[in-house]
Amino acid sequence: MSQKFWNEYYKNTNAPWTTPDAGFVAEVTHLPTGSALELGCGEGADSIWLAKRNWEVTAVDFAPAAIENLTQAAQTQGVNVKGIVADVTTYQSDEKYDLVFLCYMHLRRDERHQMLNCATKLLSPGGILVYIGIAQSSAADSDIPVELLATLDEIVAVLPDLIIERADVSYRVIEMPGENENFTADVITVRAKRPL
Repeated sequence: MSQKFWNEYYKNTNAPWTTPDAGFVAEVTHLPTGSALELGCGEGADSIWLAKRNWEVTAVDFAPAAIENLTQAAQTQGVNVKGIVADVTTYQSDEKYDLVFLCYMHLRRDERHQMLNCATKLLSPGGILVYIGIAQSSAADSDIPVELLATLDEIVAVLPDLIIERADVSYRVIEMPGENENFTADVITVRAKRPL
């Protein structure tokens, strides 16, 4: 979906995303505090959750309204998250991060690979990458076009320079904001580490 669509969505939504993803929380709770980068942050519930735990967080999204909502929510909750409006498929930085994460960023295959390549380059030595997304096997159960969904094997294959610590698909409840109905889907979780 286009930048215009998502910008209008975040500008007009009455149900902001305020709860961090349970799968993401489970993957990073044990990690030592450091610097983190979220690609495709939306309204930043995961980034804000990290910032509350003393992480130094940068959050990137191509929708200006999403970054505005994130910044306002972070300020309201007394934390600092550096929000950046940029394309996650080409985002570059001189900074390297201890954690780079992408949750439910559903893109075309070429864009997905480009995003993961960028994410890998942004990891510091020993840094962790976390990818969470709805699996292609759940295309019929979601309103996301099948061409925007990955398989586990595809995601792992795009990360040849990293040590795969976890790679699996699990049947999960996806919590939706506000009065939207939660739904269930096969969810890919990949955690990978850049060698020291």
